[in-house]
Amino acid sequence: MLFRSHSGIEHDIYNLTKDPNKIIKTSSYHGNILDPKTGNIIGKNKYAKVPLDKEMVEFFIAHPDIIAKVYKVHPNYMVVEKLNTKKFLDENEKLIKAFKKHKIYNSHFLDDGENPEQIIHVLYNMLQSDKIIDKLFNITKKEGIDDILSRWIIFLEKLKKYEGKYNIDLHNGNLGYDNEGKIKLLDI
Repeated sequence: MLFRSHSGIEHDIYNLTKDPNKIIKTSSYHGNILDPKTGNIIGKNKYAKVPLDKEMVEFFIAHPDIIAKVYKVHPNYMVVEKLNTKKFLDENEKLIKAFKKHKIYNSHFLDDGENPEQIIHVLYNMLQSDKIIDKLFNITKKEGIDDILSRWIIFLEKLKKYEGKYNIDLHNGNLGYDNEGKIKLLDI
């Protein structure tokens, strides 16, 4: 039995109730239904199933170190490991709180143009600046959360080698921890 737990732009995620450590990721077209005569929008097609993107599936299967492990692939869905996204979001909040406390959050993060509540995106873009990363480590060390920043940086450095080849989707809901404590993505 399935129940819908999340809906993304291109994918729906369902918990697999017979195994709480797995989810089902489906591909859905969330587009407009157009009148064939006029081209006007006449409704929404929220749940039209379309085949999974072959390149995405191949990337998932080939990279279980950075992507949720794939257990089963079907043309319209795949069963993957469920990640602990709450832990990741909690760590995100701890980093925001620390950076705000030390007044670095506004000057470095909000100017990036990304969602200010998604520090992961900004950190990814800052990896080339050792000076900024060192400053962030000094702050997190004072707050006793440098282990979080260290894990995040190590993960982001792994992702850098795929830059330009794939559109890595670094939004908070797409990241989590597996059962072994490794950060992984749910989407690319």
